[in-house]
Amino acid sequence: MRTIMAGSIAVAGIIAADVAAAHGIWVAQRHDDWAVVYGHGASDEGYDPAKLEEVAAFDGVGKTVPISTRPQDDHVLLDVGDGAAILTATFDNGFWSEGPDGTWVNEPKSAVEGAKQSGHYVKYATTVLSPLDATPVAMGLPLEIVPLVDPMTLAMGDELPIRVLYDGAPLAGATVIGEYTTASDERDVTTDAAGEAVVDVRNQGLNVIAVSHSVPTPESADADKLGLFSTLAFTLDFHAE
Repeated sequence: MRTIMAGSIAVAGIIAADVAAAHGIWVAQRHDDWAVVYGHGASDEGYDPAKLEEVAAFDGVGKTVPISTRPQDDHVLLDVGDGAAILTATFDNGFWSEGPDGTWVNEPKSAVEGAKQSGHYVKYATTVLSPLDATPVAMGLPLEIVPLVDPMTLAMGDELPIRVLYDGAPLAGATVIGEYTTASDERDVTTDAAGEAVVDVRNQGLNVIAVSHSVPTPESADADKLGLFSTLAFTLDFHAE
C-alpha cells in the first residue's frame, strides 16, 4: 500500500509540473461562443478566469476591434466586435514549485521550504478568425508564432511558413509542435537562424501550432525560470467548395 501511495504522489507531482509547463491556451468556438481554451493536446480543462490577464482583437489590417470577456466559473468566453480577424491572449499560470517530497504546488519558491525547483509559467495565444486583408505581422506578444502567409488561404496538406519571435527577435533552435491538439508529443520542426520553419497544415478544421521557450531567472527568489508557451490557431472550413 505504501508503495502504491508513494507512486501515486510521484505521478501527481509529475502531472502538476506538466500542467504548469506543457499546457497551452488558444481561442476556439464552444457552443456558438468564442472561448479561451486551456489544455494539453486534446484536453479542454477548467481554469481560474483570473489567470486570463489580457485579450485583444484586430481587423484584417491590424486595426483594434472591441472585445470583452465574460468570465464563467471555470473558463472565459469572449464577446468579439464586428470585423475581428485576429485575437491575442495572455494567460498567467503563476508560480509552480517542487517541494522536497517531489510534490508540485502552485506557489512561488520562496513560499515552499526546501523547494527543489520552480518556475513561473505564462501562456500566449494568437488566433486567426477570418481571412486577412494584409500580410500577417507580429502582434507584439513576448513569445509568438507569426504566420508568413495568411493561414486562412490554405487547406489541409498545404505548407505554412512561420516565424517564431521572442521579445520581437527571431528565436533560432525553437522546437515547434505542428499540431498541438492531436499530436502534442510530436516535435515536428526546428526554427532556423531567422526563427523560421515550415509546418504542414494537419486539419481541415481547427489547427493549433505551438512552441515553448524557457528563460533562466537566477536573480528571482520565486522562480528558477520563466516558462513561456505560445500557440497559433486557425480553423479552416470543414466543407469543400
